[in-house]
Amino acid sequence: MNSTGDYEYPAYDYDFEDYAYDFLAKWDIICAVLSSTIIVIGVLGNLLTVLVFLTRERRKSNIGIYLSALAIADILVLTLPAMEFWLILVLHRFIRHSSDFLCKLLPYVTFVLPCVSAWILVAVSMDRMLRVCAPLKMNVLSKPKHAILVVAAVTVTVSAIFLPLIPGCVLERFGNISTCHLHKSIITAKALSDLSMAFLFAAPFLIMLINNSIILVKVAGCAERYCGKSRESDT
Repeated sequence: MNSTGDYEYPAYDYDFEDYAYDFLAKWDIICAVLSSTIIVIGVLGNLLTVLVFLTRERRKSNIGIYLSALAIADILVLTLPAMEFWLILVLHRFIRHSSDFLCKLLPYVTFVLPCVSAWILVAVSMDRMLRVCAPLKMNVLSKPKHAILVVAAVTVTVSAIFLPLIPGCVLERFGNISTCHLHKSIITAKALSDLSMAFLFAAPFLIMLINNSIILVKVAGCAERYCGKSRESDT
């Protein structure tokens, strides 16, 4: 026991720095296993989805086109932004700082690809809502070529919205150190955050919430009318 004055302090046998290092090493291993598993399973699962929905029967439905496009977008998310995150988390390598091309490409796809996935889900919810509310019209309008046009329009629109990211991301070199950052004269971090919040979260969530609410109200109304007719026929 170490003593100072009248109070004796216990002598600790462990080193806090060694404990912290061991904890971080174990955390890196856990993150490496979990992230690798998620990426591998996600890519394989979405590849199987694409193969299933690209069969001859599935290609004839617009929902097959939407889900195939969604699976392709998710594969790209897992192989580009998620893989960059894996390299940072596991290998501690920041590849977007290595070249001007990656400095512009990786931030751009990090925002564009998840946004494309979100708006394809919006298109699916819109298709479901229109099928419930106007089934006769949807039998005419619901064609695979229309779904392809919607997916193309979503991709082009989202890509155009985040286009300022390409000139806005610049690679600056300070001696032997390279840093990829936003050029404030083109786009600020706050503007990018607001843009992604609006187009990746708020707008898709609100539209899908409205579409699903309309579907629930419509289905509930149909069920109530059906039950009413059943009671009348019983009497």
